[in-house]
Amino acid sequence: MNLNINTDKNNYNSYKNTNEFEYNVISILQSTPFIRKRDLIKKLQTNFQENRGYSHENIQRKLYDMQGAGTLLVIRYEDLQKYGIKEEDKRSTYVTLRRTGKITSHLDVAINKLQSNNPIKQKMALKEIESYEKHYALNPKQLDMLVSILKSDDTNLLDHVLRIVYNYIEYKKIDPSNETKTIDVLRSLLKKYPEPLRTHTNLRSHLIFLLGYYNDSAVVERAIRDAETLDNLHEIKEEYQLGTAANIIEEHREELYEFEEKLRLENKIEAAQFIAEIRATALIDLGLKDDPFKNKDNNELEMDTLKSQMFLSNDEKKERILNISEKEADRLGVPKKMLDKIQWKIRNGDKINWKAKNVCKLLKQDLKESDF
Repeated sequence: MNLNINTDKNNYNSYKNTNEFEYNVISILQSTPFIRKRDLIKKLQTNFQENRGYSHENIQRKLYDMQGAGTLLVIRYEDLQKYGIKEEDKRSTYVTLRRTGKITSHLDVAINKLQSNNPIKQKMALKEIESYEKHYALNPKQLDMLVSILKSDDTNLLDHVLRIVYNYIEYKKIDPSNETKTIDVLRSLLKKYPEPLRTHTNLRSHLIFLLGYYNDSAVVERAIRDAETLDNLHEIKEEYQLGTAANIIEEHREELYEFEEKLRLENKIEAAQFIAEIRATALIDLGLKDDPFKNKDNNELEMDTLKSQMFLSNDEKKERILNISEKEADRLGVPKKMLDKIQWKIRNGDKINWKAKNVCKLLKQDLKESDF
């Protein structure tokens, strides 16, 4: 999902001396700092199709004027690698704000300070990175730098850095450029932290989500191991029901089916049900199975959710909603725009109405489906 992070009043005031077209271009480039020129043109035409002056020819001319005025920087194919941008088409050109390059250099320095063993330097660096989150996005090469920090033995540091990487991949749709290295690091971390932690409760969830995103079999291996060794499996099954794990779980259908059968023959009902439910959710996410809760009465859903909320603090509710994917929200009957709006309000610290229908839907804890 793409976060619309640039429509607030302060952002408008920052560019009140620009015309409408320039403001719209700048807003797009603040949420997507590096975009192929033809994609930027298409996005402008789509978003502002009812406005005058947005024909292909007019947009080309106005972008050229912004480049000449020093507002935009056009990056040719041969320079894309400097920013960690993967592109096979040698004819491609990308557009960014000229000031983005200066911020990029500054944040490179901040990210490098994370490698220091000095907690003050690390804390300041993380704060600096997040200070620019609203109007700047890290590029894939910078995310590679963050991934390298995940080898740290400092759990506090790696939990914070992992959360940043997760937010970029899930919400800003920007991936590290070195996929192989990223997967290797994530697999190593899941082996290092195989069980949920009492502190840093989302660390393992983020690892499973990201490994699912990369369609890595470590997700299935971990699910099997969880079923064999962990108690209270109902408390962790949602880690496998966040949407990204669906494909890799379904790819291992035979293995998981045989494993579930083995557990049932051994009368290990909770473990077998754990496997059955994450498989059922995967099938629903992939459109291979009907969702038994999709047409559930809204009032009934709200009452069920309000009961479950009694045991959650507001911070836990916010964290749960922020971790919901677009696919999961769609399964719960919440439109993408509404999910974006609620998540954005949480990030901005705005007041949340916990009894609102869509909020209740998002806090629905799990599928209470049982085939046995």
